[in-house]
Amino acid sequence: MKIQKIILILMIICLRPVQAAIPTVEGLFRNINNKDIDGTIAVISFKVKEQMLITPKNNESTVPLEDMAAAIPKIEKYIKIFLSVENPNRIEYMKIEYNGASMGRSGVSKVSYYPNILDKMNKDKSIERELFISMINMFALNDSRGMSQFLTRYNNDYYSNKLALNEKKIILYNKYKSYLTRINEDKELKGELQSPLKNEDPEKNVEIKNTMNDAMYMKSNNVFLHREGNKFFWKVSLDSTNALFDNVNLKLKQVEFDNGGGTIDLRVGEYILFDGIHELPKIVYFKDLVERVFKIRILKYKTFSKLTKTIKQRYMEMKKKLSEAKIIKDVMEKTSLNTIEQSVEGNTAEIFFY
Repeated sequence: MKIQKIILILMIICLRPVQAAIPTVEGLFRNINNKDIDGTIAVISFKVKEQMLITPKNNESTVPLEDMAAAIPKIEKYIKIFLSVENPNRIEYMKIEYNGASMGRSGVSKVSYYPNILDKMNKDKSIERELFISMINMFALNDSRGMSQFLTRYNNDYYSNKLALNEKKIILYNKYKSYLTRINEDKELKGELQSPLKNEDPEKNVEIKNTMNDAMYMKSNNVFLHREGNKFFWKVSLDSTNALFDNVNLKLKQVEFDNGGGTIDLRVGEYILFDGIHELPKIVYFKDLVERVFKIRILKYKTFSKLTKTIKQRYMEMKKKLSEAKIIKDVMEKTSLNTIEQSVEGNTAEIFFY
């Protein structure tokens, strides 16, 4: 393990570009300023409020963040989401919805589970929900897969990191990795093998040097420095999506989506430490396609290496208890189960969460 780390460090030093790096779109949406999560499971809790509709003042193009905060709330919901990347090829998802401020088991009104939320999002017809769950994955897991999937779906000029990779540099990278591994395993080979970073032909040496100086990702015109007043931001500009990130710490500030049929506006407030390690926004404001404004306050965030019960086991237990409670309620109120189910469905939380 120690030798592998040394090889990796040497490769980074030898193959890094000399020019200042411009962040990639997918890299920015990975919440790269945040520390990696401890473990593979994240649990995040929210309070969701629908605010009264507010419009920009005559001399302003958008509604200021403080005006959104001052709007009078209409509807309020409490949500807890479990996310797991124990299987790195998928994101396991469970959402618990509560009737009131109490987030205990007695207050559970609905629970849903998906073994891979990325598959569910890719088939979703709700742009708002797909975008918001992608943001949750980004903040809670430092994971850009949902956002990359969203951007690919709605922006023809978006390229993921995989598609934007400098193929020539990757080939050189792999050759040099193989070379370092071989001479590490057999020291005598160092005098026999030629380093891929050196060549007897001067012209090929120039070509190798140019490849080493190139960026790992192909240059994109979709990310650039943008000035607003006396502040600079990294701006992502795509067909249907624009986003602003702090130019120093790369924290997300705003996302705007416009597909011609309406506009979604997501504003991110101040970031705070939730567990002494990881930074997430305290408040997110979300304006949907029909111009409803929602205030999402993150209440709690924790990460785990393992839970006493798997997420699916928790879901099955809660689902069973919820079904039993509905049956009791049906008997007491002489109401059909279908009517009770309809009263749970279609609420404000469904705009954002499955």
